[in-house]
Amino acid sequence: MTSSEFLQEIRKLNNEVNNLELDRKRLQDDLYTLHGIQYSTFKVTGGIRKDIADKIGEIEVCINELKNKQFKLMAYKEYAREIIENVSEPVYRSILIGRYINGYGWSMIASIVNYGREWISRRLHKEALEEFDILYKQVTASHKTF
Repeated sequence: MTSSEFLQEIRKLNNEVNNLELDRKRLQDDLYTLHGIQYSTFKVTGGIRKDIADKIGEIEVCINELKNKQFKLMAYKEYAREIIENVSEPVYRSILIGRYINGYGWSMIASIVNYGREWISRRLHKEALEEFDILYKQVTASHKTF
């Protein structure tokens, strides 16, 4: 895995974790809105009947997947942070941490480092990635972790 792929994997995992958290919340909210069957109303046929046990099962599957993704994300972020801490330029470190560890957008990063958004996204980010790539290759050559 290249350094760019590694950092993109962190962003992808972060999005997946956020989506799974939303799914878990939606499933729990659905569980709280289940009602008993009313036999006095019109009968509807077809579809899939779900009871509380089915809903709880879905929540458990979602929570297990969420925990696995969170664990992987934490490991990746920790590994990335160790490499980023060795980046020589403080502005590059701030950009990489903001973008890949904290998941910030360019506008937020620009306000943190006091540079223009375009300058960061087009120039400084590229330079930061180049330095990260060199360090990433050195570390992975000696560890072979990911």
